[in-house]
Amino acid sequence: MPVRKINRWALILFILILYLTYMISPVVVRVYSEGRRPELLADTFTVDIENYFYDIKARGNVTLIYKDYTVTGDRLKFNTRTEDLEVYNLGKISTPEYTLKGDTLKGNINKGKFNIDGNISLMGDNILLTGNVIDLDRSKEVAVITGKTSIEYKGIKAVSDKLTYNYREETVYLEGNVSGKQDGHEFSGNTLKIDLSREQIILSGNASLLFPQDTGEDK
Repeated sequence: MPVRKINRWALILFILILYLTYMISPVVVRVYSEGRRPELLADTFTVDIENYFYDIKARGNVTLIYKDYTVTGDRLKFNTRTEDLEVYNLGKISTPEYTLKGDTLKGNINKGKFNIDGNISLMGDNILLTGNVIDLDRSKEVAVITGKTSIEYKGIKAVSDKLTYNYREETVYLEGNVSGKQDGHEFSGNTLKIDLSREQIILSGNASLLFPQDTGEDK
């Protein structure tokens, strides 16, 4: 049987196409994770591969879908071995429980720990929290927000220096220069505990409560 010669340039082109397809494919094929298929979309990115793990740097309209996280931003660094994640000009990071926004995110997906800096907001079921910096521990279901914090929850609005949100226990603790309103009642104090399930507030430390002007009068 005659041996067919393979065109050298055709072989080089074939190998190049395989390499480029492997390197720039937005789907990280060999990343093992629970839930949805991992996917990375971006204008440009580079991938370094070592022992089937990926060290990814992406830029421009970045979207990362990984486990039950969806992350968007302008620049992203992600290592699939350590699951360390950095996002700059963060669009959002979403989980089934909440959506977080801010300027810069650093954290670890495996540990469920994240630090988000700059103009942060956390949006959940009927709740909005804002501040300058948030430290989130998803395993403990606790978020700590500092720097001109605020909360809006149904009829409750309040501000403070520091805010701790425990979404497992459905409680919010505000500390330092607390003030706010609940259904027309103005309040202030050093600390405030909000029971979200009961829509109940507990003030302490130089606490004061101001009733609405149209109540408390005998007719």
